[in-house]
Amino acid sequence: MSYTEIVKKVSSIATCDTKDLVQVLEEALLKVSHYEKVSSELIKAEGVINFYKYENTVLLKKYGGNNKELPKIAQQKFMEVTGGMTFAELDTEVDKRLVPPSFWENLSIRIWKTHPGAFGGSKIRLTSSRNMKVFLESYAKDAEELRPALNKAAIEIEVSAAMLIPPDYRYPLALTTILGFVRNLKATTWKECANLYDEQLYRWQMLENSAENIRIQHEIRGLTKRAADSATAAAIFSGLNLLLK
Repeated sequence: MSYTEIVKKVSSIATCDTKDLVQVLEEALLKVSHYEKVSSELIKAEGVINFYKYENTVLLKKYGGNNKELPKIAQQKFMEVTGGMTFAELDTEVDKRLVPPSFWENLSIRIWKTHPGAFGGSKIRLTSSRNMKVFLESYAKDAEELRPALNKAAIEIEVSAAMLIPPDYRYPLALTTILGFVRNLKATTWKECANLYDEQLYRWQMLENSAENIRIQHEIRGLTKRAADSATAAAIFSGLNLLLK
């Protein structure tokens, strides 16, 4: 059913029946998920380019080539600029984009010699500067194609049933969860769906906060134990010194 047909039939999501609600949710989920996918791919492509062109140089200057924490810091920064992509996942991308064995020749970047675990996986750090250029160009091509695709996906949302969904619920997780409520007969109206989702979202947040609190408590216990062990060791050492005097 087209957007025009749905709008003619459904003036407001708050008053539509269950069958129409499912149709609205299904189309909204389809359009919004497509937008999220294209957006994620664009963030990844631009993130890889920015990291290898700028961020690694900034990290080197800030932390120094011999810093043992550099691989960990580099991974965190890489995930930040690419929307969660890991160096292990980048390895897979390298296999796809740079297949010929000749690409894995000639170490040319100093940091990869100093820290094999930094700025990429086992294959990407063996890439010569020439091959790195080819690798980044493949991502630049992706980004060039994805930008207009993202604009198109945004326009498709604006002329779809997704616009009947309130903005606070217009994202894949909310739509998938709410559609599940309707299909499993837990809700038959939008108001019931929204209330159930708000309750579910609250439970998820409580679980997340609880998990974070447990992690912090474990860290505190670990620090306390190490401090106690250090104090005990110091006391024993002090006692031995007194005995030896």
